[in-house]
Amino acid sequence: MINQVNNGVTLAYTASANISGGDLVSLGNGLVGIAVDDIANGATGVVMLQGRFTVPKGSTAAIARGAALKLGTAGNTVVAATAGTTVNNFLCARPVVASGTAMTTVEIVIGI
Repeated sequence: MINQVNNGVTLAYTASANISGGDLVSLGNGLVGIAVDDIANGATGVVMLQGRFTVPKGSTAAIARGAALKLGTAGNTVVAATAGTTVNNFLCARPVVASGTAMTTVEIVIGI
């Protein structure tokens, strides 16, 4: 008998605030996903846990490919993690394309 719950690509998520489809969703302790569709506050929707996505940067600082990331202070954004970032703030995601200072987004891979 196999004990697999599902293939690990998606998760049912109950929103504590309105979420737009395509938004980065913090699931806690560095785990993130991407909302498949809009999820109303209190409703349950689907969040992708694997894949390659473009998300907003939370600062104008450049982000190198493969750099450690953390959530930005503005919701739904990422920034490069810095010295002193606590372990639980690191994201389970990595940028796959460098993002220069003039760029407002970064391309990340989650679920790796």
